[in-house]
Amino acid sequence: MELNAPKLQAVIESQEFLGIASRLYEAMALAKLIRQKVDAYEIPLFQSLGFKEDKHGDNPCTLITDPKLAYLSDDDELFREFVVLSHKKHIENGFDYKPITDDEATAYILDDIAPSDPSFGKNPALVAEYAQTQIEWLLLEYMEKAIGMPRWSLLKDRQKMLDLYLKMASHHLEAKGDRVVVAA
Repeated sequence: MELNAPKLQAVIESQEFLGIASRLYEAMALAKLIRQKVDAYEIPLFQSLGFKEDKHGDNPCTLITDPKLAYLSDDDELFREFVVLSHKKHIENGFDYKPITDDEATAYILDDIAPSDPSFGKNPALVAEYAQTQIEWLLLEYMEKAIGMPRWSLLKDRQKMLDLYLKMASHHLEAKGDRVVVAA
């Protein structure tokens, strides 16, 4: 497909492109807000439990202070305790998760038997970031079809392309309350 300025302009002004871009702006804002909220209680919780790097790691027995580095620890029971405590904190902080019983928590910590609640163990920030990523891929797929640029060629510069597409869309979108809509 040959791409010229009028064709690109038509793609940028299409309702489908602008709809995906507006959804992505909203998802990005939501993911950022949820990440900040979750980090505010989850990082101190994680640090209070005293995770240490496993004895076979690069820095054996070094204290791990960032939950994103929990994989460096081989203390599965402590990690499961962190998941249970995090679940309780998610509820305390207004996320719509079903509480678990003490028996369910103990069974999970000691025997790795997860409660039946499907939200259990799901970090709200990661859920929001995953939703954002899905919409990013939707935008990339749309542009692949619309302008003929293979998605695989974008992988190296994925973020640059997303930023470019959103910048192109921003001239046609506006904020209305907590929504991003096509400008009138």
